[in-house]
Amino acid sequence: MNSFDNLAGLFHLLRSGEREYLLLKEVGSFKKTDKILDVGGGTGAVAIQLAPFVKEITVLDPSKNMLAKIKNPTLKKKVGSAQKIPFANNSFDVVYVVDALHHFTNGHLKHKWEAQMNICTKELLRVLKKNGQLLIVEFNPETFVGKCIAFLENKIIGFGSSFYSPSQINNFFSKEKVEVFHSDKFCYVAKIRKK
Repeated sequence: MNSFDNLAGLFHLLRSGEREYLLLKEVGSFKKTDKILDVGGGTGAVAIQLAPFVKEITVLDPSKNMLAKIKNPTLKKKVGSAQKIPFANNSFDVVYVVDALHHFTNGHLKHKWEAQMNICTKELLRVLKKNGQLLIVEFNPETFVGKCIAFLENKIIGFGSSFYSPSQINNFFSKEKVEVFHSDKFCYVAKIRKK
């Protein structure tokens, strides 16, 4: 069982996704013809708000219980992980990861975190079309709030989450065009354009 399976009901009740949706809309550009992949999208809180503005959104998450909370028929859902995204190369115009990047290391030993992230970043880019956008909304571990969230997730809950700063995101995607917005806030947005 995925550790988020037990949290699905609570997540569904407490998370509106509105703040994250507004950040995506501010930084990204979306068209009515876009096919989008929401990686680690859980209950679809962000996807449901973005759905009216695009052709199709698929929510990918390893938690069956989180995906089961998605009741809107316009959203597609697929069980899977960022380590092995179950879609063909160049499938999506936009791929986004909201408050999930740090969970890509969950369940892995700390000395394997970097290798896991390298696998995930390659997978995210693999399913993204050329000139497509990869958008990442993530907590900034260099801020007070980011440090508190990292402490909570790792020391209290025991997730094994690895939080990455905006400069580390630049390093992960050094071969692509990377822009980071709101890096001074507790939550930043990275926009990566696939070359």
